[in-house]
Formats: sequence, C-alpha cells, structure tokens
Amino acid sequence: MPAPSNNGEVTQDEEEFDMSLEQLEARIVSLLDTCTYTVFNYTRRGLFDRDKLIVLTLLSFQILLRGGKVDPQEYEALCKGARSPAPPLITDDLSRWMIEGQWAAVDALAAVPGFNNLSKDL
Repeated sequence: MPAPSNNGEVTQDEEEFDMSLEQLEARIVSLLDTCTYTVFNYTRRGLFDRDKLIVLTLLSFQILLRGGKVDPQEYEALCKGARSPAPPLITDDLSRWMIEGQWAAVDALAAVPGFNNLSKDL
C-alpha cells in the first residue's frame, strides 16, 4: 500500500506509482528502449544516407557495450584499426581481394581473444 500523503490520505497519483521491483525494472527497460528508438529516429531523419550506417553501427555498439554483450577490448580493437608492424606473408588467394595494409590489420586483430582465429579462417 502506498505511503500516506502529508494530510494522511492516499491520493490516486500515489497508487499509480506503487510498483514491485520487477515491474519497475521492466518499466525502466521499456523507457530506455523507447528513448533509444526515438532518438535514433530523429537522428536518422537528419542524416545523409551514406552516414546512416555509421551512426547505426556506433549506436548499436554503445547499446551492446552497456548491456555487457560486447567485450570493451574487442570494441576498442575494432575501432582503433591497429596494424601489425611485421605481419606474416599474405597468401596468393588473399592477395586477390585484400591489400597488404588490410592483412596487417587482420594480423593485429588476431591478438584480441575474440578474433584469435580470424587470420586462419580467411
């Protein structure tokens, strides 16, 4: 039961906000989802088509980082685009569609735990 107001009576407004912890958590998640979608929609309208994918990617990564679904070290490695100073020789198959600079970036990314087999899988 809600706490009484200053004069000892329970008002209608106070009864509406009486929620359990689970209901409150669900409400907060719902509000965050709604706010995120609304901000994205307004932002999307003002962007050029070529910039929409970049903004969507950054927004998605921030949502995943805050939710703990993406490792911050992996995100940092992807955003930095570090290159290995001495990558191994590129194979002929890969050299048809990948340049040396890209291969150096793949080799540097292979040092991150989530991408350790990336260079072998290519």
